Formats: sequence, structure tokens, C-alpha cells
Amino acid sequence: MSAVDEVYQYGQDTFNVPERGKIRIEGCPSSITDQLRRASFTRESPGVYTKSQAALDDDQEYQVVTVTVDGDEDEVLHVEATDIIGVVSLTPSSKVQVDPKIEWEYIFDMLLAVYDQNRSIEYHGIPLQDFLSDDIHLDDVFVVLAINYLDGLEAIQRNGYIRDLDIRRFDSLDGRGEIDVEQTLLNHAQGNLEPHWIRNETEYNNAVNSLLHYAGKTLIRLFRQNAAEHDHPAYDRIFSEVHREVERLESMGIGSGLDRMDEYRELSLYDLPKQRQYYRKTFDVAKAILSSSLGQQLRDGPRELVVDYVLNMESLFEQYSQVVIERALSKVKSYDYLDKLDDVTPVRSPSVNPFEGEKKISHQPDHALQEGDETLAVLDSKYYAEGHDPVKDSSSRSRLFSYAYLLHSDRLAFLCPLLEPKTRQVAQTGAELQILSPDEFSLDAYDGVIHEYLHEVLAEDAPELEAFRAVAENKLCLDGVTTAELSEATSMSGPFTFKDAKAFSLRVIKSAANEHSWNVRNRHDLQLEGEWTRDQIQDRCDQRYEHTTTCVPVFRNEDGNDLIDLYFLQNGGKAVEKEGPFKLLTDDNEEKKPEGGSRKTSSGGTIQPRENHVVDKITRSDIAGDDTATIAVFPTRPSGLPFLKENNAWGFVRANRDFEYVAMYVSRGPKEIKYVAKVRDMVQPEEAKLQRPPLDYVDRPEIADGKMVVRFEPGSLYELADPVPFGERAPQSLEYTTLGRLKQANSTDEML
Repeated sequence: MSAVDEVYQYGQDTFNVPERGKIRIEGCPSSITDQLRRASFTRESPGVYTKSQAALDDDQEYQVVTVTVDGDEDEVLHVEATDIIGVVSLTPSSKVQVDPKIEWEYIFDMLLAVYDQNRSIEYHGIPLQDFLSDDIHLDDVFVVLAINYLDGLEAIQRNGYIRDLDIRRFDSLDGRGEIDVEQTLLNHAQGNLEPHWIRNETEYNNAVNSLLHYAGKTLIRLFRQNAAEHDHPAYDRIFSEVHREVERLESMGIGSGLDRMDEYRELSLYDLPKQRQYYRKTFDVAKAILSSSLGQQLRDGPRELVVDYVLNMESLFEQYSQVVIERALSKVKSYDYLDKLDDVTPVRSPSVNPFEGEKKISHQPDHALQEGDETLAVLDSKYYAEGHDPVKDSSSRSRLFSYAYLLHSDRLAFLCPLLEPKTRQVAQTGAELQILSPDEFSLDAYDGVIHEYLHEVLAEDAPELEAFRAVAENKLCLDGVTTAELSEATSMSGPFTFKDAKAFSLRVIKSAANEHSWNVRNRHDLQLEGEWTRDQIQDRCDQRYEHTTTCVPVFRNEDGNDLIDLYFLQNGGKAVEKEGPFKLLTDDNEEKKPEGGSRKTSSGGTIQPRENHVVDKITRSDIAGDDTATIAVFPTRPSGLPFLKENNAWGFVRANRDFEYVAMYVSRGPKEIKYVAKVRDMVQPEEAKLQRPPLDYVDRPEIADGKMVVRFEPGSLYELADPVPFGERAPQSLEYTTLGRLKQANSTDEML
């Protein structure tokens, strides 16, 4: 036998086994096989017994545990659990409790969330005598009972309550019904002028309906007793629905009381008419509540009294994951100020038919994120144990790949509660497969992981969400502007433009100081210690092309420090650039640098080039080379020119193709392509032999991996005598053109 989770000695009331786990019970009596049969175990083969339980609302049975009898005298039991959690009888006097891989409190919170969403969770029954134990009480599962009670009442309301028809006879001058002519004539002969009426009256207050009323009243009492311990919107909703149903029963004249207990005890499901079997679900729950509330067990048969307590965790986790996906998407949509996500929907188990006209052949992933007919992501819930990677499970992996292929999606994910998060790249297609799991499982952490994933997927086509999320989690920081105006975040006539960068920076600082900061004591503080930050904001704005870019400033407080982040949005672009954070207030003793260790570039107008490698001026027509040669066009502000001149190079950049020349677009002043040079090679910053340490040229604590220095051929750096003037379009980052287009261009529009 394989390793076991626990070894017990026979004689305990309850034996705990982890979900999908194994235990060994030693010292069993020789009668153990007979006791297993008495506890409703089924003998599958010599020495092997299984315990299954039917669901209340269908005929399907679900295997809960398997018991193998071992030893020379059958004195050892090996108990193996499935993923059906709960309590089942092992023998008439002992029980096995199958514990979930995650905390019980999370199970019931999942249950509440799923019920509140769609009331479609899959439950499985368990005999009441197995359920009542020292470990689990009615107070622990009354919410589950209430859900089943309500579901059962829905079936009864659709099909009709059991009723009795009573024939009532009475004499009255004002009556309803039919007149018994014969009896009326006899009344007249006896001097009574009142006619004799016959009326059929419907009576609902029979024993079975009274039992349902008693169960509802008991549930209401339990809800009230436990209200302080359950802070969940679904809890109040379920309570209200139970209360409403009890009032409905009372409006039909149905009541209950202790004086009818003997009727309740004697009542069996088999006493109901066959056509009234739709009563079964609520009837079983009511008998379970009755038994528990009286503190004793009703033993009318091994299968009759069941409660929906045993849960299929695969099913519950899948349905809860759908609730979380829907909740996370709603959260992302709440900060979609441009309404780009209106058509995005979370679809549960979308049916995909691979063959035309053959509807019976289909594939169904657990979840999909769709926008119209396009599938953005395919997700599968996998309630796996720790260390069980679904990607290494060929069947799970193949199914997910088939879903992605049929739905044309390159974003795939397994949702797992207990695994290590991991991202893999599919070599053949470039698709991304992720395991989504919190570092340590809790419902809040799981919600956070799903929200992060959906945000990332949706931000690919709606990059503005990065800025909008920052506002949602912090505060918008622009004087005179509210979050409602974020709908104009990319409008070049809206409030987030910065054509006057200095005025814009002042509005940011004013909002931070007047509306958000607790650290600014007076205007003097702000003027004295906030000027550096205002300069930084203006400088970052000046680096961008103000006719196609907007800025969303965000204020946040971290560890007592007031910080400002800038999110630059390209009009129609596919990326959002973040600058910062910048401390709102800095004093003279602080190094002037953005928060987090980055520092102001020493070339930002504060250094002079130690050398000048610019050879001379040259007209574009005199540049030697093939007109088809590739030129990399880099934008820079004037403060970047000292690096260019003293190093005969440009950095720090990434390039995705080879190029023979470099052209430099200066983004301030006349705004023109002003310098050109021939490329020698590209090297790592530490190999470039720069005039200064590489970090002296940047305003960050480190140079990102993969960024290189482009070195020029000696004597090839020239200033253009006829620079290419700015038209309506300028490079915001690296762009490519050809030497021929550079020579012929009348403006930047004609060469980019």
C-alpha cells in the first residue's frame, strides 16, 4: 500500500481523512466486514468495500470512500477518500470525516457566493445518522440546509401543495357553495327558514406541510442566532427568502407546534402519494432539521433521512471560480472609463462544435473570457492537490490546448487553489499558459489573482486601464478635474493635455497639496520643498509630444510619504508609460531623486560634455551610403545630447532589428532630426567605455536588462546642415526608416 496520512487505533468515534487522502485503522474486531455492510458499504471485490451516496435531485451516485480490509484476521482497514467531502458512517458506531484541502470556513463562503450568484451548486446526500456527530452540528450546516429547503419549495410551488378537501355543511341565510334542496325543505318543515349549504373547503394544514413549516421556523431561529457570525450579503438574502416562504405557508393556514411532534416522527416519505415525490427534497431536509433540533436521530432506514451536506469539491470549485471571474470582470469594468469593455463577457462552459451540423459533438472548457465572437482567454478550473501540476497531466493539457485551438485564443490558464503560480510559453504558437494560484490560499487572495489576470489580459487591447486602475486604487491628482472626466483621458481637447507643461505641473502639485496630502503644512513648505517635484513633472511632460499624448497624474501615500505617479497615454497607442513615483516634498538634505532609489540624470542640463565627437555639419544629400540602408531614429531631449557628444554613442536602448545608421530627433526647441551617425556595434553598457559610470546618465536605480549602447564609427557623427523639420508626426520611441527617405524628406511625416 502507498503512504498513509494517519494511522488510527480502532475504537474512536470519528476518523479524519484528507480529501483524496488515505488512513489506516488498526486493531479492528473480527466482525468488521459485517459492520461495514451494516453501515451501507457495498462489497466490490474480496476485501474491498465502497461507500456511495445518491444526490437528492437525481439518481446518480457518487463514491465517497473506499475501504480495503487487510491483515491475517481482517484487523486492519485502509480507507481512501475521493474529492467528496463530509461525514459518512464507517460502522454503526463510528464515522469517517473527509476533510477538504482548504479550510472549512472557505468551503461555506464559496457555497454562499455560488448560491448568491446562481443557486446551481451540486450537492450530494448523506444519511442523517452519519451526519450527526460531535464534530459537525446543525449550526455548522444550517445554511446548506436552508438552500436545499428553498430549492425544494420551488419544486413544490411549481407542482402544487398536498391538500385535503373537506365537505362542510351549514345553515345560513348568507352562504356560499351549493344548496342541499332536500335538507333545506326539511329545515322549512321544522320552522327553520335558513337554506342548508354544502361547501368544499381546501385544507393545507396537514402533517407534511406542517412539518415543512416547523423546519422553516427552526431555520429562521438558527439564522437569528448566528447572524453576528456571518457577514455575507448572501446570508441575509437566504434568511429573507426562508422568512418569506414561512409567511407564504402561514397565509395558506399552515402552522406547526410541539403538539404535533408525534405526527412528524411517524411521517415517512412513503406515506406521500407517488405523484407527490417532488416533495422529497424539502421533506428530507425538514426531517433532518426535526431530528437534529430534537437532539436525537430518526432511524427509519439507511437512505431515507439525508441532508445535502456532502459536496463535490471539483464542482464547487469550478462554480466558485466562475463567480470570482464574473466578480473580477465587474471590478475591471468599474474603472473602464472609456467603455472599451462593454462587449466583454465571462462565459461558463461555452459549447464549441468542431463539425458543421453535428451539435452532439462538442468541447466545453470550464470558463472563457469573450468579446463578441472573439475569445480573449480560455480557463479551466483544476482542484488539484499541492504539487500536482495540471500542465504535466497530458489529458488536462490536451483538453486545454484543444479548447484554445478551436476558440483561436493565445491566452490559456489553469485555475488552481493550492499550486505555485507559473507562466509557460508555447514554443510553436507563442501562446501563454499560466497556472493562476495565490501564494497562500484564501478567498481574498484567490479573488486578487483572478482580478490581476483579467486586468492583464484586457489591458493588452485597452492599455489605459493601467492608469485607470491606479486612480481607482489611489487618487486622481489634477486640480479642477474629477474621475468622471477620465472618459476624456485620451482626448486632445480634454483636461489631461499638457500643451503648457509648466501650468500642468502646477495643477498636479496644487491638487496633491490641497486635496490629498496631510504633510503639506503651509504654502511656504510647498514652495520650498515641492519645486523639485514640479520641475520633474514638467520635465517628463516636455519629453513627450504634447499633440498626441495625455497625462493622468495619480497621488498615493506609501509609508507616510506623499508620492505622485504620471501615466502618459498615447492617443491611439498600444502602451501606457509610467513615470515616478516622485515625492511631493523633498528637503535640502535629501538627494533629489524619484522615490525608490532612482535619481535625476546628471546629464539633465547639469553637465557639459567632456568631449565633442560631432565632426562637423553635413547636408543630407552628402551622406554616403546605399539609399536602402536602414536608419534607427531615436528621440531625445536636449539634455540627452551630452551623452551623444562625449561618447560618440547612444544608449540605453533595445532594438529588434539590424540597422546601419542612427538619426537623432531632438524633441525640444526647433523639434527636428538634427544628428546622424554610422553604426559600429551594439554592446552592453559596462563594455561601452563611457566617459562616466552608466548610472550617472539615468534617473533610475538600475539599467534594465537587455538595454544596450549603440556605438558609432569614429568620425561619423555629424550635425545636419539641413535638419528634417517636424511635421505632424514625430517619433515617440525608436522607429525605423531608410537613408533614401531621410535624404528626400521635407518633414518628419515623409520619412516615418
